[in-house]
Amino acid sequence: TTDGNGGGRAPSQVWVSRDFLDWTLVPMNWPLAGEAYWAPDVVKRDEKFYLYFSQPCVIYGAIADSPIGPWKPLNDRRGEIIPNLLVDKVITLDAQSFEDRNGDTFVYWGTWGIYPGHGCGVGKLSKDMKSVTDTGIIPNTQLKDFFEAPFLFERGGTYYMTYSSGSCHDSTYRVQYATSDRPDGDFTMGRNSPILTTNSDKTVDGPGHHSLLKHDDEYLIIYHRHDIPRTPNGLLRQVCADRMTFDDSGNIETV
Repeated sequence: TTDGNGGGRAPSQVWVSRDFLDWTLVPMNWPLAGEAYWAPDVVKRDEKFYLYFSQPCVIYGAIADSPIGPWKPLNDRRGEIIPNLLVDKVITLDAQSFEDRNGDTFVYWGTWGIYPGHGCGVGKLSKDMKSVTDTGIIPNTQLKDFFEAPFLFERGGTYYMTYSSGSCHDSTYRVQYATSDRPDGDFTMGRNSPILTTNSDKTVDGPGHHSLLKHDDEYLIIYHRHDIPRTPNGLLRQVCADRMTFDDSGNIETV
């Protein structure tokens, strides 16, 4: 989403590349009126593409024939998929979908999950991708210091829940992770979490709200960090990409 204005306001746009070196900026329509378009997530299912995005504090869905649209609302409720507080003590924001090996598609969401009893929302997307069932919470006692931006992936039978902690407004913003043998928990904190943090000379400040790209056996972590020199409140950001590696025991190594 566009962050040059410090608010993630429309219009949104997509960077497209075939070699990860040369990029083309492509405008993208949004299927819903409004200013705020946050945390887009796209998943492919049966030759269609499904977009999930946030307006505070609701998650909406859209559908298209292409990963860059044009998009139209996924249902007759303007595309509303997850209303705020659908799960008690989970503020609705930052959706991410995950397709398990058995074909089940999970969705995770949440922000400001730092308070007692709060955490990350989890549910199953229906086959038509328009609604969420079997909802629950992964508490912040399992996902330590959970703030927002969950992103789950599976590797070698282990489910890794990666997420942002600290505050997106300052240098405490960072990426942590926990693992489980199930996509809905229980989770145990990773041995060397956090894995992505502000560095000592502040040339990388407040890295977080990431996603992951897997190509063959290589993992790339795509995230944003605060602009340098940093503007107030940490709302002007730069997009970054780094390799993410694992040790022989399956622990994520420091990025």
